[in-house]
Amino acid sequence: MVLRFNVGGKVVDRVDLIRKKKWPWRLDVLPFAVLYAIWMVTIMPSIDIVDALIVLGGLVSIHVLTLLFTAWSIDFKCFVQYSKIGLIMGCV
Repeated sequence: MVLRFNVGGKVVDRVDLIRKKKWPWRLDVLPFAVLYAIWMVTIMPSIDIVDALIVLGGLVSIHVLTLLFTAWSIDFKCFVQYSKIGLIMGCV
């Protein structure tokens, strides 16, 4: 259960409490670290260096787009860098 406050205003309907994720667990860090490691271990040794650099360029461009979307969209930034605070029974 998520801590949610229904405001019911004209501009804001509800407010969810969120907490910033620790740096390694953010969705703009962990998946790309795994993808870069997979690239280094499997793709780079198995194909030509030019083709491997093209694949790396694709990964880097997707990573840059992810970082740009976190700057452009508040909802996407909250999805990537924050987690909702759950309700702990007995504390509220």
